[in-house]
Amino acid sequence: MSAEVALVAITYSPSGTYRATFDVERHLVVWRVADETVVYRAQIGEAIITPSLLFGADESSLFIAGEGGLLRVAIADDMPSIAPISINDDLISSFAVRADGNLLAIGGNSGDIVLINLQDATATPIRLRGHTNAVTALVFAEKRGLLVSASRDNTLIIWDYANARPLFEPLRAHSDWVMDVAISPDERLMASASRDQTVILWDLTTARPLGSPFVGHRNWVQHVVFSTDGDRLYSSGLDGVVFEWMVSLNDWQIRACQIGNREFRDDEWGRYFDAPPERCLRD
Repeated sequence: MSAEVALVAITYSPSGTYRATFDVERHLVVWRVADETVVYRAQIGEAIITPSLLFGADESSLFIAGEGGLLRVAIADDMPSIAPISINDDLISSFAVRADGNLLAIGGNSGDIVLINLQDATATPIRLRGHTNAVTALVFAEKRGLLVSASRDNTLIIWDYANARPLFEPLRAHSDWVMDVAISPDERLMASASRDQTVILWDLTTARPLGSPFVGHRNWVQHVVFSTDGDRLYSSGLDGVVFEWMVSLNDWQIRACQIGNREFRDDEWGRYFDAPPERCLRD
């Protein structure tokens, strides 16, 4: 991979077969990782500001988005095509593709979210309204039929997207913009990163924070991601630091037992952990 031109975005396909890069001269290049062969190259003429790249689930298409718009690049066709996707006059601030590749969620600077069926061009887009400022991040919990959005209005919203409605009132635990949101592989936990320099861990079922915010960053927290086993959470921020947090439910149960130094009642296990009762103090 050439490093002669500065890169502004990079991503890998779900299988790790391909890598896509986007540089300051607006060149989009897709490489086959195994032999570093270029399989697609194009210069994107449209204005793309602070771009994000994301492969579709079948790796035949690539999405590139920024405040200037969103493009779907069909890289597997004999004649690769670039199709613009818009949400009327709204500027695009975030997007996500469901794991099956059939549904695209686009967040706008207005706070609106638009859902687009990628398999049926005749389907009417669904608009979700709830935020009052730009949508900064979107993530699907596909097995549960949920979409979670983060926003500059300092809130998160958990959506039942099939019915176009929020499951709860907007979640208000951060004191500044929410910059990113992630969901654990088992879809039990959610983590949010904020400009208030904290990370918050949530129970996705109850929409309640688990414990106090994680503190340590000295500047905006920009990104959060779970490990593949869900036991660890990583956060990074403008302070140039990456933190590793232990977040498995078992770790939290053990920590609660240690702090409480007593047995918890059955109703407390369900209230605080969304889990069946266990014994804290063992012989």
